[in-house]
Amino acid sequence: RPESMDAWDLYVQALPLVYSTSASNHTNAIALLDRAIAIEPDYAPALALAAWAREKRRSVGGVHEINDVEDSLGLAQRAFDIDPDDPMVMGLLGFLRISFRRDYSGLDLCNRAVALNPNNILVLNFATVAHSLAGDLDEMIACATRALELSPGSPDTYVCLHDIACGHVMAGRFEDALYWARRSIAINNSYAFAHLDVAVANAHLGRVDEAREAIVR
Repeated sequence: RPESMDAWDLYVQALPLVYSTSASNHTNAIALLDRAIAIEPDYAPALALAAWAREKRRSVGGVHEINDVEDSLGLAQRAFDIDPDDPMVMGLLGFLRISFRRDYSGLDLCNRAVALNPNNILVLNFATVAHSLAGDLDEMIACATRALELSPGSPDTYVCLHDIACGHVMAGRFEDALYWARRSIAINNSYAFAHLDVAVANAHLGRVDEAREAIVR
């Protein structure tokens, strides 16, 4: 137990900001988490969340800071070195290795993380993306479906719904993809990836006007 709870307090303040789709919120989260790490340099959850915030600022927020990739990987590795048995830390590092470097050793980390804690939605989300990038669509959809079943009211349910839609797009099941993508959009209309699902599925189905409308959105 630390003498001060300040680092934990900063971590908790950062959590909802990291979960958002706003680059400015991601940047604010990074500032809070960097302060937490300055107080407790070996605080693995803060290191991992700081890594994820940088990844989300790039992939979701659309802001490409020059050092974010290396900083994200470095922070995640530090967190894993400190606490190699934390499933969230393990899954994040695996996800980042595949996402940023196409280093498929990350898939083993994600699978181990799911085995350690199959009821952790964040771990399942990391594994979902890892399996999608590795081309294992059945496992991708299974992980996303499991996360959705565990917490259908989670604030980031739209991510799971998009992941399922994306798996169906990649498998050529375009009507199924539209069903899941529209559910994602109904929860968060500002999530660009779900609109991309709609665009691609409609394009494959020959619905050009609907595809163009989704691209504009």
